[in-house]
Amino acid sequence: GITDSDVPLVSYYDPDNKDLRLAWYKDPHWYSRAIDESGDVGKFSSLQIYDSDRPVIAYYDEDNKNIKKAIFYDDIIKEYNNFVLENVITGGRTLGPLSMVLQTGSVIRLAYFDGVLGKLQHLFPGIPFDTVDTIDQSSAMGVGSSMALDKDQNPHVSYFDAVAATLKYARWDGRK
Repeated sequence: GITDSDVPLVSYYDPDNKDLRLAWYKDPHWYSRAIDESGDVGKFSSLQIYDSDRPVIAYYDEDNKNIKKAIFYDDIIKEYNNFVLENVITGGRTLGPLSMVLQTGSVIRLAYFDGVLGKLQHLFPGIPFDTVDTIDQSSAMGVGSSMALDKDQNPHVSYFDAVAATLKYARWDGRK
């Protein structure tokens, strides 16, 4: 992502330390910091920027089979020290690439491949609970998904159908 201050931010998995890391460029150098070091965490990370300069990162926790998010709340963002880590989806059911978009502020929506179900899932915020729906009921759907929201905050998801070896597209129109 690129902040409003033109600072490039990159989230990534460090395979040597098995950590989630954040890198940013501050002329003339790149810097990086571990964001989550709580085991084998950080695979399939997806980064977005909210409030102009603040990153939010969704990523996979391999040890616990959960999807987590790291949200940066601090006003002093020079060194990206103050992240809050939260579980988004728990229960050992998730596995595979993530695509994250921000609905409003730091509220996330996710498209991800559920390796246990073998299906493409969509998490969207709700009150009092978040909801997970299956985007495509067929098996082996959703590896490599990409999601965007339209002006009405409805999700549009492109994804790979591994059985037919084709690219597919799904959208929510507010009803289905």
